[in-house]
Amino acid sequence: MIALTLVALGTSIPEVATSVVSAIKGQGALSVGNILGANIMNICWVAGSSSLANPLSLSRREINFMFPAMFIMVAVTLFVLHTSQALSRREGAVLFGVYCLYIASFFLVFQ
Repeated sequence: MIALTLVALGTSIPEVATSVVSAIKGQGALSVGNILGANIMNICWVAGSSSLANPLSLSRREINFMFPAMFIMVAVTLFVLHTSQALSRREGAVLFGVYCLYIASFFLVFQ
């Protein structure tokens, strides 16, 4: 669990840095595109190449937790972007809160 968390942080920090810098410079589309592109690449390329090396298997418990959580996060993000076509600080705080809720529930479920 600790190793996966560290690897996830190490691979996500460049995307976060790029997104923050582009948001500060007023390039919000680059920031959102970077985040979405990195997530799509992680799902398709990293999971795909990993499964080529060794088949990936998930338990029913993991599938029942991860997929609904993923859809909820995507739905909240799309709703926020669709309603205002911009992310304010308040909406960013909501998305960050959803993420914190996900992390807390993850540790409760997979303890």
